Amino acid sequence: MKQALWLLAGMTLFGCSGKAAVEGTGGAGATSTGAGGCAGSAPWCADGCGSDYFPAEATCVGAEWQCPEGTVNPADCPPGTCWGLPLPCETCGDSGWACAPTEACVGSCGGLVCAECTGAPDLVVVGACQCSCGANAEYTCTLAAGCCNDDMDCGDVVYVPCVNHVCKEVVANGCWSDAECLDGKTCVGATVCPCGAQCDGEDVPGTCQ
Repeated sequence: MKQALWLLAGMTLFGCSGKAAVEGTGGAGATSTGAGGCAGSAPWCADGCGSDYFPAEATCVGAEWQCPEGTVNPADCPPGTCWGLPLPCETCGDSGWACAPTEACVGSCGGLVCAECTGAPDLVVVGACQCSCGANAEYTCTLAAGCCNDDMDCGDVVYVPCVNHVCKEVVANGCWSDAECLDGKTCVGATVCPCGAQCDGEDVPGTCQ
């Protein structure tokens, strides 16, 4: 969907391909490219500023491109308009979509989170994810080595709890999470340095109380 959006936006903003038929401009196969003295190719008209739907080409009226009623010419929209729907970690800034990765939006480290890069240092750990800018200038996140989002990321043969996105081996007479405690007790006093972080002290297990 993102690729289709940028293709349509490119057609609109940069004058690519004005060969599509437009209702009311001469029937099937008619084009408005260069018609009536208008400069360049007919822009595609958007459903609204920021929309991902471009239903029709503009028509040439009095040497100017005009969009059908109910649509807008993207050139008339404010600078920095964010077109279409955002990817998980995109926010709309002054210059269009910007990448702002957080633990909440990278989720389970499923890959593409932004169509643009952040400008931040590469190979950043966000939550349990290792995020980086790829060769195609897209920002992707994958599960970082030794990190986890849930207990199953730590294996399914022997129970190993995932705490602060870190797999912790079960310790005798101690605990890392409430799931290790019985009879409604909770794990108190456990400290675990988060995945990807640098902490001064060692991890310390808690006790079930």
